[in-house]
Amino acid sequence: METSVFRIRGLRADEIWDLGQRLVAGPLGRPLRARADIMTHEILEVGLAIHPDNRPERHATIRGWPEEKERQMILATELAAAAQLHVRS
Repeated sequence: METSVFRIRGLRADEIWDLGQRLVAGPLGRPLRARADIMTHEILEVGLAIHPDNRPERHATIRGWPEEKERQMILATELAAAAQLHVRS
């Protein structure tokens, strides 16, 4: 299992929204309504890894998820608690 993410370090808020709209929501024909920002160290601290591939730009995947669904949910909950939710107004 892999989770698709974008590395946003060094970007302004408007650049982050633009990146998400162009590369995620736009191709799906949807508006970008919200995003969750999380620091790299939070991902690493729960035992997962980040693999940048820059396809598309700034793209990476979170890898190392356990096979067990229950353990996946525990890690996902921990990451959600560490993330900052931003809702577009």
